[in-house]
Amino acid sequence: MKVSEWGLAEGVCESDGPRCAVAAILARAAFDLGDLVRAERGCQQFENLIADNGFRELIEFAGMEQAETYRTMVAYVRARLSLMRGAS
Repeated sequence: MKVSEWGLAEGVCESDGPRCAVAAILARAAFDLGDLVRAERGCQQFENLIADNGFRELIEFAGMEQAETYRTMVAYVRARLSLMRGAS
């Protein structure tokens, strides 16, 4: 497990806002690098974090526009992963 993944898994930050941002960025970066397992993991982590007030904390951390960008980023990765699974 890489350091960034460990940080997400262990919750080194008190707030879900920064962890949401990191999860979205990791999901997109992993997808762009072809690591579909880590891309899926990043999407799942993001979705788990925003489930309970995490999106509100993300807005407080990054602002509404950037929070929406992170959500769109994860939706893009999810859609691409889904298309890839359907093509298999």
